[in-house]
Amino acid sequence: MAFRCGNPFFHLSLDMETAADSLCYKTFKHSYNSRHLKDFKELYLIAGENVCHSLSPQLHNAAFNHEGREALFLALSISQMSALDEHYLQSSLFEKHGFKVFGLTVAAPFKSACLDFVDRASDVCQLAESANNLSRSGHGFRAQTSDDVGVLKALQQYGISLKNLKVLIVGGGGTARVVAVALQKHGAQPHIMNHNDSPVDFCKRQNIPFYRFDNYREIAPEVIVSAVPGKAASALIKVLKNTLKLRPLVIEHSYKSLISDFLHEAVDNGCDVIGGMEILMHQVEAQFTLLTGGESDVFKKEKIISIYNN
Repeated sequence: MAFRCGNPFFHLSLDMETAADSLCYKTFKHSYNSRHLKDFKELYLIAGENVCHSLSPQLHNAAFNHEGREALFLALSISQMSALDEHYLQSSLFEKHGFKVFGLTVAAPFKSACLDFVDRASDVCQLAESANNLSRSGHGFRAQTSDDVGVLKALQQYGISLKNLKVLIVGGGGTARVVAVALQKHGAQPHIMNHNDSPVDFCKRQNIPFYRFDNYREIAPEVIVSAVPGKAASALIKVLKNTLKLRPLVIEHSYKSLISDFLHEAVDNGCDVIGGMEILMHQVEAQFTLLTGGESDVFKKEKIISIYNN
């Protein structure tokens, strides 16, 4: 943005430890191609808390460059969804400088709150009360989600039928709810487990069995989907110790590490696992299409892992 406005200087932290929630040099180097920063005509965002180190700008900008699209994807940390709507989406601060936001991905903790600022939402978003993609629709925005895509495509690639498939989803946030609704719509039998009671009302509405960590009873799931942060791995391992011995397929929705302690434990018990990077491959590809209406072959597993490792 500074380049486009004629300012050749801006602040970068030297490393991620000192960067906190600001941009560091390594993230800037891999996420933005400075040679093309003046040429974009379309602006896309990821908005949420602590998103400055998100992989989304790196992956989407790689696709924009590969496809020759005059577009830029930025990370925008916000503290309130209303501020994002007021200053960036409606009477946009960006538009005063000649930029227009064409779409955005929404990160935690605003996946539910963002629905209050759209004109329409997909059926899954309405049922799950969660969205992670907002795209321009006339003068407003339409809410959609890609949180279910990675899981559905991974199961499809494994040749697993969803009909009557018993799936234990761990987590109570928007991602868990979206995955549960999508699986239910495809004929599966989702169950939700969480450390607190936050998903209870949703589970009652959708007729989905719910368990807390402290009252989980063995249900012998064929698939486990973990939609909780990696830091919850130790508690998850303790609760599902016996379940992992049954060797369900284990899917991790988070990509913060290539393989978490929970996936390590699953592998040690002989489970097949699908890590967060593979889920990300499918999810970002779907996001790109939802936001732009286009496609890119950048979103291949080996290319994403190469970008991530760099």
